[in-house]
Amino acid sequence: MARNFIRMFCVNNVNMAQVPTTNSTARQRVQKSRNNLLFGVHLFMLGSFVSLVGYLGMMCHHMLH
Repeated sequence: MARNFIRMFCVNNVNMAQVPTTNSTARQRVQKSRNNLLFGVHLFMLGSFVSLVGYLGMMCHHMLH
């Protein structure tokens, strides 16, 4: 599931990168917002992964004891 999500996200990024921008400031603004979006998505994915691992660890801990 995660692999499909990453593939979809990469395809969306490639499509977004092909949008023509007239002046360089708009291009820089788009690049900056895209970097922020990517950073946010990575943070979100990392946070959800960590919480999932923590939850599974708690569950295993409760099962064992």
